[in-house]
Amino acid sequence: MPSGASLSDPGGSERILGAWLEGWRQLVEIHPTLEENSVSKIVIGTTGGQHSPTAGARVGDGLRHRFGGAELVLTSDVVVAHAGALGGEPGVVTVSGTGAVALAVSEDGSYRLVDGHGPFLGDDGSGFAIGRRGLRAVLRHLDGRPGGSSALSERATEMWALDDMVDTIQSSPGAVRAIASFANEVIEVAESGDPVAEGIVTEAVGHLADTTQIAIESLSDGKTKIPVALKGSVFTGGRLIEELVSRELTKRHSDVVMKVPSGDALEGALLLGRDHAGIHESLMIRATRQPTSDRGVATAGVMGANPRRKK
Repeated sequence: MPSGASLSDPGGSERILGAWLEGWRQLVEIHPTLEENSVSKIVIGTTGGQHSPTAGARVGDGLRHRFGGAELVLTSDVVVAHAGALGGEPGVVTVSGTGAVALAVSEDGSYRLVDGHGPFLGDDGSGFAIGRRGLRAVLRHLDGRPGGSSALSERATEMWALDDMVDTIQSSPGAVRAIASFANEVIEVAESGDPVAEGIVTEAVGHLADTTQIAIESLSDGKTKIPVALKGSVFTGGRLIEELVSRELTKRHSDVVMKVPSGDALEGALLLGRDHAGIHESLMIRATRQPTSDRGVATAGVMGANPRRKK
């Protein structure tokens, strides 16, 4: 159940907790025999999962208050994606959806996180970055300025009333996701040969290849083949960017082996929910039940690590 929130957002922990509880409610509707006291472990992979342990503790408190002391396993969405895509094995996974980030994890559990700095300071090659460039081209076309695209304007018309588009998007609490939603339109228009859209896609491919390259180099020893998987809506939207980034990476690195992701985030969460998460353990925050406070609510004891560390 997506929350549309990061733990680092104001009120993010409350929104994530609400989304989790709504997902549980829907699950119980399907399986009415499920009981809250049967839940022993909860795994959450979310944006901001490692940058905000205090917010993560609030989510843990709320869930344990509801589910009677279940262990909470908290991590970033890219860690869950990495575990799922490579089946818990070492390698590099680059995720480009609303945001963009690459994670390299080695056999000994050392890791390197590249980008993932958010829409305003980073996330180069992300859906947000592509969508923003595309919508700027729409506005340039409407203004009659150079660099506009009539083809992208036609696509934008299908999604918004152009007279109100700027106000509608900028006043929306989900503005980042709204802008990112235009990325697949840009990719499709690029496939049809629109030069402005092609330029946007070419730039995104370069950024994603650069981000992935840094992650690859953190694992490269010149002898071992490095598995690399690409995940996220930018790569699956028509497959154009996936093909171009894969081609660029294999051109740059003879030791890269491009992999089709073997599993999704749910399968990654199942792997990480084990008592020991293998090479991903240092990327986890495990919140265990502490003695209850006077108010009867368990507090979270958290353990974690700097997500950009490389041992």
